[in-house]
Amino acid sequence: MLKNKLKTTFLLIAFLGSVSLVFADADDFRAADFQRLLKGDKNLAGVKLEGADLKGKDLSGVNFRKADLEEANMTGANLSNVDFTNADLEGANLKGANLNGAVFKNAELEFATWVDGRICAEDSVGSCW
Repeated sequence: MLKNKLKTTFLLIAFLGSVSLVFADADDFRAADFQRLLKGDKNLAGVKLEGADLKGKDLSGVNFRKADLEEANMTGANLSNVDFTNADLEGANLKGANLNGAVFKNAELEFATWVDGRICAEDSVGSCW
């Protein structure tokens, strides 16, 4: 178990490019999903990246349909043309992100931090209320 946690932490640090606070525990996201993201895979439907730190990353055009991105930090990320259909973004941070052309059909946005810093209301689905 410790070996898996260290491997996952290493992958997270490698992706971020520097040592920083790690927001995700090995139990919160699958290392294989994170590895796909590192390799630039654009079809990440159904991935589990709960709590992942994706701050400032270029994720343009990624398919995150039915993905678990709960509590993910996407502050300042390029999320243009990303498909979040049926994704779980509860508590995710989207502040300052580029959402041009992003699709949020049936996406759970409850308590997510929106681009302008607003906190989405309870039961926000498909858009931030």
